[in-house]
Amino acid sequence: MQVFIQLVLFFMIIYEPILACRLWAVCTKSNISFSTLSELERSYLISGLDAYYDQSSSMPNGWALLLYEDGDHSNLEPIHRSNSPASDDSSTYWETVNTIVQAESGKLALGHLRLATTGANSIPNPHPWMFHDSINSFSLIHNGTLNKETLKNLITDNGQNKSWLIDNEPQTFGNGDWQNEGWSYVVDSELLLLYIMQKIYEQENTFNGLQVALGNIISHGVSISQINIVFSDGNSLYVFGNNNGLYVAESDEYFTVMTLPPNNGLSASLTWTGLNYGEMVVINNEGKIHYASINDSDVPLPSAIGIKLDPSYPNPFNGAVTIPFTMDENVTGSIAIFSLTGEKISQVALSNSDIANGYIKWNPEGTTASGAYYILAESDGLTDYDKILFIK
Repeated sequence: MQVFIQLVLFFMIIYEPILACRLWAVCTKSNISFSTLSELERSYLISGLDAYYDQSSSMPNGWALLLYEDGDHSNLEPIHRSNSPASDDSSTYWETVNTIVQAESGKLALGHLRLATTGANSIPNPHPWMFHDSINSFSLIHNGTLNKETLKNLITDNGQNKSWLIDNEPQTFGNGDWQNEGWSYVVDSELLLLYIMQKIYEQENTFNGLQVALGNIISHGVSISQINIVFSDGNSLYVFGNNNGLYVAESDEYFTVMTLPPNNGLSASLTWTGLNYGEMVVINNEGKIHYASINDSDVPLPSAIGIKLDPSYPNPFNGAVTIPFTMDENVTGSIAIFSLTGEKISQVALSNSDIANGYIKWNPEGTTASGAYYILAESDGLTDYDKILFIK
């Protein structure tokens, strides 16, 4: 069992950044547009898009960038969709970036690097997924893999009412009817968008619709780790996901979101904060609001959280590090430290005192080498993990 856990941890953490789509989004503050960013702020923005460009080399199924500008949003489409990595499509990528940074009335943009897991894959990147009505164009970028049958059952009330899907047919990209031979080409992320839009229309409110849709999906057994999303109605960014599934940074003139923050360049100097488990962040020109969970009203969520790691501090650290956690009452749990190769360095069975305190401390032994380590928390079969950096 220990070997299995070590292997799972190793592959989840070491290869997760490679085996996952990458999301990017930006929203300017106040009345600032992309073209009126100060020279320094524009340099920060381009630095982030440069890091995003570098990340594309491991995303074989293409890239896309979408720009919202003032005016009519009723039939908006991305500036460009590609079925090649941006690193193989350099001139077009930077031309598209230039369109964004020079947009006189542009205040919000989204991007996606695709690693296809469901549906058609040899097509121009279909993210951001778009939903148009007579007034607006809604968009979704998603990192995760969802069961298409689960989503279809939610949308159709277990097959009792297919009218929403008939009126808003999922795309099969020329491969037949979605109800027959074309179903295997339908992409799970589009079904996610269609379900969210169904609930937004029912609730007549974007935030409430997202609450209901995401809450229902989670209550049907879908892991939050598979629902890292940025959704937009053209006015705000709605950011939701797993613990550190997405990161948010704030500069003087804009907010930005990335799956994997830059590790060098100007944009790396921004303070990147990972989402907490099940957290929703709403960003617009007026600022950002954090909701600890989508259950801030009456949306049903699973009651058991098992154990959740909060950000360790200080991180990086030299000496002892504090590892905070949230845990269900009346259960047992443990916290272990692993090296990059999956070697267990330390493990603590959580005592009643530890659980009451809500944290433990780890002080590496003198022989412990500098470098990155991973924390694995377990309780009643549920797990969470985080990364820490030890510097002697």
